[in-house]
Amino acid sequence: MTESKAAGIYDPIGPWSRSPLDPQPALVGDLKADVAIVGGGYLGLSAALRLRRAGCEVALLEQSFCGAGASGRNAGHLTPTIGKDVYTCLRQWGVERGLALAAFAEAAVDATEARIAALNIDCDYVGNGNIVAGLHPAHRKPLEAAAAAMSAAGLPTSFLEDRDLRARGLPRAFRFGLLERRGGHLNPGKYARGLRFAALAAGVKIFEHTAVTGVREGPQPRLRTAMGHVSAKQVLIATNAYVQPDLAGAAGRILPLRVTLFQTEPLSSMQRQGLGWPGGEGVYTAHEIMESYRITPEGRLVGGSK
Repeated sequence: MTESKAAGIYDPIGPWSRSPLDPQPALVGDLKADVAIVGGGYLGLSAALRLRRAGCEVALLEQSFCGAGASGRNAGHLTPTIGKDVYTCLRQWGVERGLALAAFAEAAVDATEARIAALNIDCDYVGNGNIVAGLHPAHRKPLEAAAAAMSAAGLPTSFLEDRDLRARGLPRAFRFGLLERRGGHLNPGKYARGLRFAALAAGVKIFEHTAVTGVREGPQPRLRTAMGHVSAKQVLIATNAYVQPDLAGAAGRILPLRVTLFQTEPLSSMQRQGLGWPGGEGVYTAHEIMESYRITPEGRLVGGSK
């Protein structure tokens, strides 16, 4: 295998996130806006779109290109619950607060599905649910407790026994699971690009390759970049892993988490049949390293682990 061929197989960014064909210019000079948003991922783009439709002048600053971070290269699962963490939430915060958080996540799926439909975003979304799979007997109690509590609250969730997983064609390593009937999986990069396109069309001013190097707080917040400034009535910090440590008190609040994903070539019909898993639900596991798996509409197997 040549070095160039090997480089084509491993991509540190991933196959879903790519530079846009219409890169937006970097900020040069001073600008005023009603709201300035730092970060061009799902949060920043969604907020910018909503604020713009409410009549606000919005400036969005992204240090790379929109969707270059975790939004454009995650595992692609749209989940309406907190999976294995629901039990922890119920135990630590009580049933009322824990279920309120689960209901909030359920509403987020509704909003995402509605946004995909309303904006006609081509992101390979498949709304066939997800399964949180237990691999060890110790996973049973948390998953059973989460399924029972959420079902009692009217959320579309149920516990799956071993026989249920076998009927769905899943490997025997998955002993039982929590079925999330709402949600599914999508191409994360395509979804980010769809939000970016919609935000630009709505009149959001997007400045890419524009890192924010400082924030002056106060009645009239002011953002500093390498070649300009933005003054705004309000500022939304919508960053993730690549936030500047001294930006808006981010230092000491960021926990590094590395995830490695793989994507196969499209499987042949024989390979797809041999794999089983005819329902194509998204699957992620209940143990701490959390493996995840999904099948794309073109028949690729996508998986990974943190």
